[in-house]
Amino acid sequence: DERPLSNAYQAITQTPDGNIWVAGRRGVQVFPAGQVAEPWRLINLEGAEAHAFYPAPQGLWIGTTWGAAFWDYQTGALTYYQSGAAGEALSSAATAITVDSRNRVWFGTFEGLTVLDDQTYTYYDLLTDQERQQGKVAPMVYAILYDRQGQAIWVGVNGALYRFAEGGGMARYQQIF
Repeated sequence: DERPLSNAYQAITQTPDGNIWVAGRRGVQVFPAGQVAEPWRLINLEGAEAHAFYPAPQGLWIGTTWGAAFWDYQTGALTYYQSGAAGEALSSAATAITVDSRNRVWFGTFEGLTVLDDQTYTYYDLLTDQERQQGKVAPMVYAILYDRQGQAIWVGVNGALYRFAEGGGMARYQQIF
């Protein structure tokens, strides 16, 4: 079968128009749900690997090796949000994405967490003061969720789970071995 471009898929979602989106090592492909035999459309990410999706009302957030991109449902335009200096851009590749009630976009990355609030980036390395002093690197974020009922962001990393309360404050949960 020549439709799939990759043998490794890291994310899958369905958009309001009924299309299935798959993210893999060779980018993103789209096809109508229930019509797998139809040709799969390739979304050009300019060579970036895709890691995560978040379907928003106006478009689809796509986490990539070079940061993130936003696909506008109406126009089909792709807007890139590149990685760069922490606090000035996404800290690195976007591995997980969610949006909270204030329309802030939370990006889990290879190196911590970056929050985009309008045009302002805020970076969290998810380390304690002691871990920073020991020279530890920020952990990779594997999963992120906005809890609408608890009004909090949950962030999953190797070794810990974080909860960011919408009103402020962060809690870290971890098993001490």
